[in-house]
Amino acid sequence: MVFLLFAFLVYYLFESYREGQVNKHGVYYKCTILKKDSRKGGKIITIEYFILNIKKTGYLTRDYPVEIELNKQYFIKATPGESDMIIFLYDKQVPDCLLDVVPPKEGWKELPKCEE
Repeated sequence: MVFLLFAFLVYYLFESYREGQVNKHGVYYKCTILKKDSRKGGKIITIEYFILNIKKTGYLTRDYPVEIELNKQYFIKATPGESDMIIFLYDKQVPDCLLDVVPPKEGWKELPKCEE
């Protein structure tokens, strides 16, 4: 039992560190919601995104305080070269003016805004 608690603590600390690194050094990209599945263990949301012009598929298993809309685009934050760790920005849906804009290969350093 102690081993399991220790393993969980190590995993939690490692994930917290990685998330902190993405928050600190990450850049912004867009993702598209491909599929939402409800299963016995919870919801699984399938996303597609491009990092360094490489197409990726990811899976989100957390519950979010807002409804995630199918086929919509949302912003994510990632560290290029370490694209297995992303932060899904559930409250940052891509505005209409940026839906057809391709992110730079290296991502945006700040969240892009619509030009006025």
